[in-house]
Amino acid sequence: MTNASSLLLLLAVPLASFEWRRRDRANRLLRLLAALTIAPALALIALPTGPPGGIATPRGAASTRFQSVNAPAELNLGQPFLIVGRLTQPTADDARVMLEGPSGVVDSARVSNHDPVFELVDTPRAEGGAVYRVALLQRGVVVSAETIGVAIGHWTPPTLLVLDGSPSFETTWLKRWLSERGGRATIRTTVSRGRFRTEQVNGATANVARLTPALLGEYAALLADASALRALSSAERATLGAAIRDDGLGLLVTADVPAAIAAGEPLLTGLRAESAGDAAYRTARVRWHGAPRSPTVPVEVENSRLRPPRSAEALARDEADDILAAWWEAGAGRVAVTLVRAPSRWTLEGDADRFASYWTMLLGAIARDTTTRVAVSEGRPRVNQRATIEVITTGPRPTVEVVSPDGGVDTLALARDPFDSRRLTGSYWPRAEGWHAVRLGARGVPFLVGGAAAAVHSARQHGPRGFGAGRVIGFALLLLALSGLWAESRRRLAR
Repeated sequence: MTNASSLLLLLAVPLASFEWRRRDRANRLLRLLAALTIAPALALIALPTGPPGGIATPRGAASTRFQSVNAPAELNLGQPFLIVGRLTQPTADDARVMLEGPSGVVDSARVSNHDPVFELVDTPRAEGGAVYRVALLQRGVVVSAETIGVAIGHWTPPTLLVLDGSPSFETTWLKRWLSERGGRATIRTTVSRGRFRTEQVNGATANVARLTPALLGEYAALLADASALRALSSAERATLGAAIRDDGLGLLVTADVPAAIAAGEPLLTGLRAESAGDAAYRTARVRWHGAPRSPTVPVEVENSRLRPPRSAEALARDEADDILAAWWEAGAGRVAVTLVRAPSRWTLEGDADRFASYWTMLLGAIARDTTTRVAVSEGRPRVNQRATIEVITTGPRPTVEVVSPDGGVDTLALARDPFDSRRLTGSYWPRAEGWHAVRLGARGVPFLVGGAAAAVHSARQHGPRGFGAGRVIGFALLLLALSGLWAESRRRLAR
């Protein structure tokens, strides 16, 4: 009941008392009944009502406990699906956030008032659209949940040129992994001075005896160990440097990084390495952002501590938080180094997902980007709410369409970012729940649209209110009571 109705009730009670105390006893009972009728009549009039017919609060309309739940809308098969979120409401110390995927519960994390941020991860096993559910549990009971859809596509590794100064067991495992995933690569192994053995994976270029601008233009990244870099001629070194700085080629130094730094390798200018002991190698548990959370096996790494340039970003660290891999920008391209010497150990120990995640992480950090990427609004798009669709491309402006579940097609108008010419954004308002798709030519990127967000149905939030049945009855009672009191007063005046 509102404050106004309470005030009117307080006024009605003294009126009834006044009628009871009148000396005129004629029709006293009727007068008292009329005075007391004013109270419920005013209460009925003051009650809030919704629009005509009323609105039922939908099931599940309770407000969410999640302030944010951020996850990629598109993944490549083999990449980790990483969800980062934050709670907004007070949470008991025994609360947990659980991630449920197509195969059941895949991950969980403890949350509290002091630590409301959580991180959940899974590695999808199949292509297509997958639905995940993030649920907050308190004392074993689900109190809030969010549903997230992700499009899982087939990832083709970037085209690679691998230069080995000597035969490498690790390159053999990398070649097998690339072959299984449809990646194209050329591997040039030095057999003796000036003599090479060349291997091709999935039809890559065969003639790589000499590095030329045309040859390097066919690859997204070059992987080389320190001895292979030292064996390059001055002309090849200049060609490689120009391809990195001007054309965006990526370079990853895969072995003997401290030796390359000590030899003054110009492509590693600004990078330092400090010895961590007398031994050349040591073992470490390698970790990186988005790595699978399965138990990790220690692998062999170079016994040095990297001191990368200030502009560099760490890619992998050991259990002591020392940097094991890092990358930095070199003009239009990127240069990276890794101290990890034997990632094949993960595969040999039955952890092939970690091997795949490691190489996906490294290649994704340095490879020349020629892929058109699509992202849909953070969180879960909902019906009748604006969804922002972002397209990042290095090519011409693409034609982007959105296909709804009923087969309807809407062409999306895109605006180019004034600060980043590669970035295009557009707005889309979904009209139905279910799987939609952003279509770029023959390629489709699915995204899941949820139902309309639950609304709080109150008179103040609905704006204009309907004139409900309770108000009609209240008005009629008030009119009848006031009319009776007015008629009784006229009777007394006529006497």
